[in-house]
Amino acid sequence: MPQVSPFVKLFFALLVALVALFGWQRADMAALETRLGERFTRIEVRFDRLEAGQNELRERTARLEAGQSELRERTARLEAGQ
Repeated sequence: MPQVSPFVKLFFALLVALVALFGWQRADMAALETRLGERFTRIEVRFDRLEAGQNELRERTARLEAGQSELRERTARLEAGQ
């Protein structure tokens, strides 16, 4: 059997280590992507809730403004009646 140079052995050892590290990195990035996707989903849900709350506040503000207008009209009629 022919002798293999120690440098060739070292080259293949480094090659195996690099392939293993690359695979580990890919797995880690896939897990990170999954976690980020879940976080973005939770953030979207929070934004939807915030938008719903904001719309509710706008509706309440509109009702309050309508009530204020009605009170102003009544006050004007009372002052005119005095």
